[in-house]
Amino acid sequence: SLGRYALSSPHNPGEVNKNIAMGNSSLLHLQDGDHNKAIGEHTLNTLSIGSANIAIGYSAGANKQFLDTNTIIGHLAYSATSSIHSSNNVVFGHQALYSYWGLFWILFCFR
Repeated sequence: SLGRYALSSPHNPGEVNKNIAMGNSSLLHLQDGDHNKAIGEHTLNTLSIGSANIAIGYSAGANKQFLDTNTIIGHLAYSATSSIHSSNNVVFGHQALYSYWGLFWILFCFR
């Protein structure tokens, strides 16, 4: 880990292995998970349980508590507040899926 508070959540040895956190508060709350890569300030900062995630960009994947096997790239990408377990997503772009309201509006307009 590299950066202030990066990967700094208290956890038991064996519960958190082979993770990379670069940037202030990246993987801050991780308590159970392996093979996560978080690069950028506040990236995956509220993730508490999850494995095999890649997040690159300021606050990419922020505000998510449970994620597995996601690729998130972009400034504030996939940062809508949610405690829903989410798996196998690819999110790419500046503020992509930043809010659920935006997603709802797209689905509503093109239905």
